[in-house]
Amino acid sequence: MMHITPHFTLAEVEFSQTAIRRGIDNTLPPELMENVKRQAELMERVRYELNTHIHITSWYRCHELNAAIGGSGKSVHPLGLACDFVSSYVTPWKSAAP
Repeated sequence: MMHITPHFTLAEVEFSQTAIRRGIDNTLPPELMENVKRQAELMERVRYELNTHIHITSWYRCHELNAAIGGSGKSVHPLGLACDFVSSYVTPWKSAAP
């Protein structure tokens, strides 16, 4: 298992149930590894601030996968620069303004 940072792995970056179900190759291209490392360092800071484990729900999405899930054409997931997550402390619904 390749760790990018102490708490995040390449497997987490590439994992997608949709990609698996649809047979989409969501392997991170080597030229995007620096982007993913930068995002992983940011996610380490998020994890530290929340002081809890976080579960990655979506990180890198190849263009085919991003289109398959209905992702925005402006999404930076295909660049490895976006990361969706949940934690026991914060969920998208808890953190959203009323």
